[in-house]
Amino acid sequence: MNFNWRTISLFAIALLAPLGTRYIFATGNINGFMIEQGTISIYATQLLVLAYTLPILLTAEKSAIKKLLTQPIIILAAIFTDITLFSAFFSENPFPSLLQASWTLLGFLLLLAIRIHKPSPRLVLTGFIASGLLQSGFAISQFLTQQVHASTILGMAPQNASILGVAVVETLNERWLRAYGTLPHPNILGFFLSISILSTIGIAFISAHKKYRLLLTTLPILSAGMFFTLSRAVIISQISGLILFISSFFTDKSAKHNAWRAAMAFVIVVATAFTLSAIFREPIMTRLTGNGRLEPRTITERIDGINDARELITQHPLLGVGAGRMPYILASTHPERQPYELRNTHNVSLLITAETGIANGILAFILLVLILTQVFRNKKYLDESTSVQAAIIGLWCTVIAATLFDHYIWSVWSGVLVFWLIAAITLPNNLDKIEEKT
Repeated sequence: MNFNWRTISLFAIALLAPLGTRYIFATGNINGFMIEQGTISIYATQLLVLAYTLPILLTAEKSAIKKLLTQPIIILAAIFTDITLFSAFFSENPFPSLLQASWTLLGFLLLLAIRIHKPSPRLVLTGFIASGLLQSGFAISQFLTQQVHASTILGMAPQNASILGVAVVETLNERWLRAYGTLPHPNILGFFLSISILSTIGIAFISAHKKYRLLLTTLPILSAGMFFTLSRAVIISQISGLILFISSFFTDKSAKHNAWRAAMAFVIVVATAFTLSAIFREPIMTRLTGNGRLEPRTITERIDGINDARELITQHPLLGVGAGRMPYILASTHPERQPYELRNTHNVSLLITAETGIANGILAFILLVLILTQVFRNKKYLDESTSVQAAIIGLWCTVIAATLFDHYIWSVWSGVLVFWLIAAITLPNNLDKIEEKT
């Protein structure tokens, strides 16, 4: 792998993706209650994305850009970006909405730059591994001490189980703080650590024996960090991703000899989860059975969020309410609610539709299906080993779970960045040849 400013910059983007380091100009608030949506800020990683993408795009040959812009996936992504920005411009409060909509533009630029650069997926996956180990260290410490300490440099807000609104699991005896890492919510941390685990397994199989063994020793650390997020959706997506990972070896005759390695990795992850479940039985059983006081409320809030999205889609079908505006519009239509009850719906498709319009919601779904079609059907075109291909298939299980059961790959910059990174590196390098055949 050649190391130059491009590869170093891209590796740094993957490594630092979960960090919330930023400069805040103004915080979003509803009736004096501070919320993330509407906050005007600029992230360090956004500057890093611009530093990587702009030189590549500005120095690329016109023929390469022109050819890239004729590919169906790129065309759909460009239209989706345009509609998102257009919708934000006509929202009730355009500036903060345009700021969040610009995240999609940055993601699209990253997609274009990576398609031109054509780095090995291993580069970004390695960045995910290194970052995952850092996040797991924070997660384990936070859960064991039941405290998240504030850090301006890392973009971490203080969290304590005694504070209302903090993500906890409430049992009969106490409130258990879920691990945040440096991210704004445990579910996002679980999403990222799930990606790190699959990246670790994929890279381990193409490594020399000593490095392979070293990488496998990181799995308990990453698995423990993911466990302490106590995220049900992430656990389901991780198991699904690992099953797909293992099955990929059985569909490739030349790689069947690695099936036992895949099974071993699966056993390590599952064994870590079972061991920690035995030690911390109370919070995990409460989370799995849904018997705690807060668990039914969580389900009710998700159902209410779906109904809220449907309401906004009915009222604003063409352009939506603007990126990041759902909580604010709900505040005006439901003044009886407390500010902490005004949340984004936990479904990316519904949230995109509510905030940018029905047409864009449909376009986002088509774009995702088209990307998945290329990744799943044409994995043989990836110039990578079977293990890296298998890891890539597994990654998309986590992404799909994130779109179905949460909203952070649309509403949180770190989630947006990781989504576009995965989309860009997992599309086959000779995408134009593939699309000519399909």
